[in-house]
Amino acid sequence: MGLDTGKIPQLMEFSRLLLEKNKVMNLTAITEPENVATLHLLDCAYLLTLADYAGKAVIDVGTGAGFPGMPMGILRRDFPLTLLDSLGKRIDFLRESVAMLGLENISCIHARAEDFAAGHRESYDVAVSRAVAALPMLCELALPLVKSGGLFLAMKSVDSDDEIAAARGAIGQLGGKVERIHDYTVPCTEVKHRVVMIRKVRPTPAQFPRPFARIKKSPLKSGGTMGKIIAVVSGKGGTGKTTFTANIGFALASMGKRVLCLDCDITLRNLDLALGLSDSALMDFSDVLSARCTLEEAVVSHHKYPSLFLLAAPLAFGSFTVDREQVKDLMEQIKENFDFCLVDAPAGLGQGFRMATQEADHVVVVTTTDVTALRDAQRTVMELDRFPTGQVHLVVNRVAKKLMKQLHTTIDDAMDAAGLPLLGVVPEDPDIPRCLNQGIPLRDDNFYAARAYYNIARRIAGSKAPLMKL
Repeated sequence: MGLDTGKIPQLMEFSRLLLEKNKVMNLTAITEPENVATLHLLDCAYLLTLADYAGKAVIDVGTGAGFPGMPMGILRRDFPLTLLDSLGKRIDFLRESVAMLGLENISCIHARAEDFAAGHRESYDVAVSRAVAALPMLCELALPLVKSGGLFLAMKSVDSDDEIAAARGAIGQLGGKVERIHDYTVPCTEVKHRVVMIRKVRPTPAQFPRPFARIKKSPLKSGGTMGKIIAVVSGKGGTGKTTFTANIGFALASMGKRVLCLDCDITLRNLDLALGLSDSALMDFSDVLSARCTLEEAVVSHHKYPSLFLLAAPLAFGSFTVDREQVKDLMEQIKENFDFCLVDAPAGLGQGFRMATQEADHVVVVTTTDVTALRDAQRTVMELDRFPTGQVHLVVNRVAKKLMKQLHTTIDDAMDAAGLPLLGVVPEDPDIPRCLNQGIPLRDDNFYAARAYYNIARRIAGSKAPLMKL
């Protein structure tokens, strides 16, 4: 592995100290010196070959008996290393060992990771862990400690494919991205192990890590019950679809969700106006599809709602063409990095509509009680026949109670015309155009239509919420 063999005596001394202390407290189930040398020392030392540690601040989260941190700190003295564990007796043993071995580059901290993060958020370049906890839990404890651009190296078994797949959504929520999965054979053995290399691509949202009891009881999972990608369509223009997309985005972000609003209305994009982000987007989704920039570089965050983001549409078609495989790759990236993506489709059933619905998990059809809007909603629903029952829902927007009475129509009539289950009703409200023109989020200045949007967002996020009484 190209490591300093002059440090072998200190590794052997640490092994002796470990096995001696193991007689009076439970530190390791591996008790044969030869196995300690291979399955503990060499296995952990392998991490030194996977990243550049020189001068980097490194933390071992849940170090236990000092693995993987102690072998790393013994073999390399050119970076400061923190060993973190919640059990005081283990930390006492490690402090004694560090002192006896003269390891001035290692500090030992007795604290829970979620408590330690409060004062050391994004303070480390690299985090490592060989803890046995599931990957979503490990990531929630470790990633808040890592700087943006840094690495988290999680040591796992080679049969952890399902665990990694299930954790990708959680990793994205925490600001990380799986950069590489590295399988290796432990030196001098036939044992195969794995390191999951997770890059910190953006700051972890402030609500993480949660209290440990909640982390354990409710590990982070991907998305809500409405799915990750939600296409918002109408067929007809003028139904308030873009305003709906923006206000649902605000509502979900206020719940702590990480939300991307994606504008698919090429040349006529207006979602930035509805979000109060007028002309703030320098890049658009065509730049991501064409690899001129990354998704992270293209999205724009909201100044007041930092977990709400916009990915703009191109201002012109030019030579841009929508490639299905490129769109699929983009949506996979979005799923990894956001809790919800609200895709604002253009009016009509053309290229933008097809792109918006191609990878959608669910579709929301926005209509009004106007007969022309309901007819177009019917036509739109026919184009969505590939979606299973329960994945396409109806929102009736701009509902004026007095007008409905005059026309002798009801919300049930709209549901029957569209042939869809109802997700929510939004009343006509003069504050909506006023807030739009002033660039103010509706929820910051209104308690009428904004409440309807919030209730719909709660249903999208998987909670129960009553239909608003008009």
